[in-house]
Amino acid sequence: MQNFIRIVFAVMTFATLAFSCSKEKRAITCEDKMIEKLGAQVNCSVKRELERMDNVLAKGSYKGRIIYFMFTVCPSCNTVPPQEGYVCGKDDNIEKIVIDDFLNNISNVTIVKGCGD
Repeated sequence: MQNFIRIVFAVMTFATLAFSCSKEKRAITCEDKMIEKLGAQVNCSVKRELERMDNVLAKGSYKGRIIYFMFTVCPSCNTVPPQEGYVCGKDDNIEKIVIDDFLNNISNVTIVKGCGD
């Protein structure tokens, strides 16, 4: 009888440990979707400092929404700002939009996926 009690106790302990842990899945965010869609376009030059020319995925605030866009980082270049970007619409569907006057309408620009420096 004692062996039976020990076996039941061992099984109950194992079941409690095995099934009590929650296996939460992390929700896929809009940013995750943008990295999946645009991340392959990130391009990092070998040169650094003023001679570098990197294409990075960035985000910023545009007319009250978060917009994602490819941005050229080149300190010594005179590049044209992005003309289009992407936002997460209803149900997190990705929508392409035209950026109107980038320099005056985009704020809080941060790099989402870049070159690591």
